[in-house]
Amino acid sequence: MTNRTINWTIGTVALAIILGCGGGGGGVSSSAQNKIVFNTEINGNYDIYSMNDDGTGLTQLTSSSSEERYPISNGDGSLYFFVLNDGNDFEIYSMNESGGNLAQLTNNNFNEEVIGYNTNTNRVLFMSNRSGNDEVYSMNISGGSVVRLTNNSVTDYSPVFSPDGSKIFYVNAGADFEIFAVNSNGLGTVNLTNNPADDLLPTISKDGSKIFFASNRDGNFNIYSMNFNGTGVTALTSAPEDDGQPAVSPDGSKVAFSRVNGATSNDIYIMDSDGTNVVQLTSGVGPERMPKFNADGTKVIFIANSGATREIFSINNDGTGLTNLTNNAVDDGEFQPY
Repeated sequence: MTNRTINWTIGTVALAIILGCGGGGGGVSSSAQNKIVFNTEINGNYDIYSMNDDGTGLTQLTSSSSEERYPISNGDGSLYFFVLNDGNDFEIYSMNESGGNLAQLTNNNFNEEVIGYNTNTNRVLFMSNRSGNDEVYSMNISGGSVVRLTNNSVTDYSPVFSPDGSKIFYVNAGADFEIFAVNSNGLGTVNLTNNPADDLLPTISKDGSKIFFASNRDGNFNIYSMNFNGTGVTALTSAPEDDGQPAVSPDGSKVAFSRVNGATSNDIYIMDSDGTNVVQLTSGVGPERMPKFNADGTKVIFIANSGATREIFSINNDGTGLTNLTNNAVDDGEFQPY
């Protein structure tokens, strides 16, 4: 499976773009828990845990000798999806909120990665190399009714549901990276960006009004917004540094993102969704990446590197209350707030 992290060298600066970071959404849950599901090596290999978004209530959900990673929630935490690596390939599983009722949803000799869940259609978005390269698929929560959504000779990345589940937005890695939309039945594919630049990391406002993304169409990478049909493209940032990994708050009023400050450092910023009131939230914790809002939109959750390992941090939207939520000596990686 293609690793989610790809490094482009832009001049002398390596910009880490987390492909799929904007995924996992689609559909608005009315049962926000202010919790986080994540994978960690705390017991030697990657297992799935959940915790409250203040770091309390740590609960182990998996404990096999295999590697379990990339967990997502169905929105209220009653069902989790994740991938399990048995040493041969990655397959998608589901389990309930206590780690029980384990069910294998895919079963083949290829690598699958779960990306998102839509609460309106109860469908799971995933990537698979079963056709030779990474393509985007969806299925129901039992692993049935699989729909192939992309069919390209090059890899497709970063898929995300529209809030109502009727469309899927993704990045196609052709001669340049473009953002496409496709209907949930795999038909009606449209190139929304269609320019010589790289357009990446689509994330969708929960009211369905805007797509936020990163693009280098004006030189370096900045954050942009556009309408669902690709019109109304607006530059939200214009800093000399590279900006990426946009995340939109649940109410659509704020956008968090990661900015490259120096050759190896990323910091987390927040702004209004129209690009005004840009505020730097972090500085000096370490390379900080993958910002996501907690379920009620009052905090930004993010990853910070500490040497060779990663920790999960939170910070209030006003820059106060920086907290290391995991605070251990092992790698705590992919996560999703819900």
